[in-house]
Amino acid sequence: IYLTSVGRGSTLLLNVPPDRHGRIHRNDVRSLQGFRKLLDERFSKNLASGAEADADHERGGSDAFGAARLNDGNPESYWATDDGTTSASATIEWKEPVLVSYIVLQEPIWLGQRISSFSVEARVEGQWKEVASGTTVGYKRILKTEPVTADGLRVLVKESKGCVALSSLAVY
Repeated sequence: IYLTSVGRGSTLLLNVPPDRHGRIHRNDVRSLQGFRKLLDERFSKNLASGAEADADHERGGSDAFGAARLNDGNPESYWATDDGTTSASATIEWKEPVLVSYIVLQEPIWLGQRISSFSVEARVEGQWKEVASGTTVGYKRILKTEPVTADGLRVLVKESKGCVALSSLAVY
């Protein structure tokens, strides 16, 4: 449910009402604590943080919109292409292979939802292999993949309504 709600840019309705005394029932509290533990186990360490990022297009050739903005941890910064460039790719690379199970993409939503088609490829033993694809990204898109050990990850934006813009690429 989390992946199909929050993972597609929506909210997750927990539906946990207070009891007659205005408190959350202890069974619900335990359930929520277990849910938090599952999220922490899967999403606690962003493997993209510190990875080397590169892109085939950068707006105005400027570092202000460079690929390094994808994994800098700043929700206000973003990678972007020039106006009129509606398809592009960005790559992150690791010195040592990592196990990839989830990929999280985010657009700078204050600029609007733009991406309408994309795919993600993992470099496994020197060969690029598609591990996920989709249509929209929006505020947040969480992609669950078959676990794959890769030393690189490439996001291919195939079609965008305006110039390509991504504020975050996270890997777990």
